[in-house]
Amino acid sequence: MTERRASSRPWSTSSLLLSALLVGAVSLLAEGCSSEDPEFLRCNPGQTYCQGVCVTGTTCDVNSGSGTGGGGQLGSSGGAAGNSGGQSSGGGPSNMSGGAANQSSGGAPGSGGASAECTNVLPQDTDWPEGTCDDWASQTSECDAEWFADYCNESCGRCTPGPSGSGGGNNNEGTGGGGLGDDNPWGKVNGGQNGWASRYWDCCKQSCAWQGKGGNSPTSSCDPSGNNRVADNTASACDNGGSATTCNSYTPWAYSSQVSFGFVATHAGSGVTCGTCYHLEFTGSSHNGGADPGSAALAGKTMIVMSTNIGGDVSGDGQMDLLLPGGGTGALYGCNVAWGVQKGDPKLGATYGGLRSGCQGDLNGIKQCVKNKCDDLFGNLPEMHEGCLWYVDWFEAADNPSFRYEPIDCPSEISSVAK
Repeated sequence: MTERRASSRPWSTSSLLLSALLVGAVSLLAEGCSSEDPEFLRCNPGQTYCQGVCVTGTTCDVNSGSGTGGGGQLGSSGGAAGNSGGQSSGGGPSNMSGGAANQSSGGAPGSGGASAECTNVLPQDTDWPEGTCDDWASQTSECDAEWFADYCNESCGRCTPGPSGSGGGNNNEGTGGGGLGDDNPWGKVNGGQNGWASRYWDCCKQSCAWQGKGGNSPTSSCDPSGNNRVADNTASACDNGGSATTCNSYTPWAYSSQVSFGFVATHAGSGVTCGTCYHLEFTGSSHNGGADPGSAALAGKTMIVMSTNIGGDVSGDGQMDLLLPGGGTGALYGCNVAWGVQKGDPKLGATYGGLRSGCQGDLNGIKQCVKNKCDDLFGNLPEMHEGCLWYVDWFEAADNPSFRYEPIDCPSEISSVAK
């Protein structure tokens, strides 16, 4: 099994370790320091999260250096937060400039002047539920219609999404590159079939990890820590006395603001073989029906996923069960071995649906509700916590979102993690 490095997982806590040295600085008091901030648990030990940056100490004293980069916050096209030295080349709030302090990878995504986020939000309850924003823009004239003014802004050409951060600047030298941008080398799904994404994490050994199912190079399984690979014939934690669990590296991760990678369970009778990869494009609707705000916000984003499990409770209607910490444990359970959390603990959420179940309201309210549950369940499990927050931040806490999908050759970014 090859471990993912910080360069391919911009939100990883390991990326923060790259900038342990602080060059002489002037202290600037920042407001808004709170342990409830979304990034709090991603800071290094001995650091505090303050207005988008991790700073040394227990108070919000941000050390400023000479950075001049122009990175932006995730999903924005403007300059990013960070208090490092010179003026940001892309603007930014409250005279903040450069990349986030203590991050050697420079600013977070985006460059250029600040502007509203450019998104593709699909209309709901139409006669064309399978139509994507690109379909509406290319096959109809609705982009010019008054009722369509708030939908599919990117595909209709009303805005341009910000490019990847081009500078950033870290706390010390201001030389870091841009962070998570909007790159999508794999493009959109061309035609494809209809499907939908459920979610689970049962801590069991993946079925494709058994020799013979996974071929000559089966999927990895790990010891109860989730970090050390075990022999292919090790019994699953979901069997009495077994210890093989799902590896922590199988949590989903973002390649950019538009593309993520992950692993899925597929239908037992679908004929899918272990290690098959699929290219998904989310349509903006939910398989549940109704108007799910998370599914709408996810419209146009894409994922590349690999089948590593054959699910007996996965349906044959295009369902793919996404491996996601906090996604619900499903029919089997081994997290007492992996996490020390007993089956039925209320912190786990619903058996099917997990932490998202019971969260209602508008999108921000739902995401905050799920985020609080992530903090509660995974406060001492940083890799699981990171994957849970990916669901909140990148996946928009979407509930069973629909997608179009097609087979794709597995990119090295995902195949290197699975083995």
